[in-house]
Amino acid sequence: MLQSLDKLRVLVIDDDRAACMFAASATRTAGVKDVILAESIDSGLRLFIEKSPDIIMASWEMKPINGIEFTRKIRAPNSPNFAIPVVLMVSLVSIQMVAEARDAGVTEFLCRPFSTKHIAIRLSSVASNPRKFVGVPSYRGPCRRRTKSPDYAGPFRRADDKPKA
Repeated sequence: MLQSLDKLRVLVIDDDRAACMFAASATRTAGVKDVILAESIDSGLRLFIEKSPDIIMASWEMKPINGIEFTRKIRAPNSPNFAIPVVLMVSLVSIQMVAEARDAGVTEFLCRPFSTKHIAIRLSSVASNPRKFVGVPSYRGPCRRRTKSPDYAGPFRRADDKPKA
C-alpha cells in the first residue's frame, strides 16, 4: 500500500544542477511537499544536519565524493541521524554496484531514467516499510534481509550462530 508522501521531508542531492532540479520537481509531483535541494555534497551534509529530512535521495555520480561515500559519512556513529533512509539515484547499475551500495548502508536504488511514479513507489515503500537498522563494528545500515524465509524455524539464521552464554 502506498503511503501518502505529503508529510515527508526529502533531501535531494545531486551536483548536476539539471538532474537535481528534475529529481526535485519529480519528487514534488509525486506528492512530497517539503523537498530540499542540495547541489553539492557539502551543502547536502549541512542541510542533512540543519533540516532533519525523513529521506535522502542522493546521486551516485557526484564528485569529489560520490553517493556511496556520502552514505558512509551519514552512517558514521557521530552522525545526528545515522539511520535515515538513503535512496541512491544511479544511471547504470551492476551487481558489484549493488553489493557496494548495500555494504555502505544504502536503503534503496532509483535507476535513471525514472518517472514520478517510480519516485512515489520507492519513497512510499521506504517510508511505510522501514527496515530495521543494524549497527555493528563492520556495518551500519538497514538490515540486509528483506524477507522472512518460510523454511526457517529456529532462533539462529547463520550456520555459525551460537547461543549466548
